[in-house]
Amino acid sequence: MKNIINRALAVEKKLFTLLLAVAAGVGTMFASTKIGDLYYNLDATNQTAEVTSQNSGKYSGNIIIPSSVTYNSVSYSVTSIGNEAFWYCDGLTSVTIPNSVTSIRESAFDGCSGLTSVTIPNSVTSIEYGAFYGCSGLTSVTIGNSVTSIGNHAFQYCSGLTSVTIGNSVTSIGDYAFNGCSGLTSVTIGNSVTSIGEWAFESCSGLTSVTCFATRPPQLDYGVFSFSISSCVLYVPAGSISAYQSADGWKDFTNILPISPQGIEDVQGNNVQCTKILHNGQIYLLRGDKNYTLTGQEIIVP
Repeated sequence: MKNIINRALAVEKKLFTLLLAVAAGVGTMFASTKIGDLYYNLDATNQTAEVTSQNSGKYSGNIIIPSSVTYNSVSYSVTSIGNEAFWYCDGLTSVTIPNSVTSIRESAFDGCSGLTSVTIPNSVTSIEYGAFYGCSGLTSVTIGNSVTSIGNHAFQYCSGLTSVTIGNSVTSIGDYAFNGCSGLTSVTIGNSVTSIGEWAFESCSGLTSVTCFATRPPQLDYGVFSFSISSCVLYVPAGSISAYQSADGWKDFTNILPISPQGIEDVQGNNVQCTKILHNGQIYLLRGDKNYTLTGQEIIVP
């Protein structure tokens, strides 16, 4: 009953938003228009399309979202996956997101328990509130290099996730973002993260390693790593160990070690030389002179 009420409220909210947009003169809007196998909200003024939920029934199987759609001889670029577009589509097994998409909105894939993997392309800049909440079948997620924020509850209760790599473009990780991801064993946090919201990794009891490339410890809200971390190793830039040892939340880790290369090899291709580094089971490619040294993720030319 609760889910039915929430669904009805979401539909009302969506229709109200569209009516406001038209009344404000934003442009002609075509709501819930079916094109091919999917439904879209179309903005005729900006010629953009947002994937939305079906009028009745749920999406299932393997879904490929196109980068553009055509309606009444007009081409629309697909730029977002709308609020609750795939809400509780538990028969959904895979989804392909095109490089035209810039945002994954609130609860877009909430409750898609059959979804096993997703690649978020480099075009996406925001993953909003509860976007993948409760996707318990999700075992791997690749977050593109343009995402700047991971919203509250974005991956909460994705209990099948075993590892997560958060790229260097991300600056903030929201409240409860990975809360209850009990299958997580390793987390890699990029060098641009400055804050992590409350309870973000609470109940991630399977974590054995956290690697954080930020030279200055990100600010932690309450209960970020609220689990037994006695057996969890924290890897940080070599020059920042003392900072982490004294920073609130981070100092609770009893085993803080420097990030250090474990095997290096040079890779030559397309006239660009890279250095391949294997650290804690993760492979990093460092572009540039082969004599670069590694201190955290900052590369210094000697």
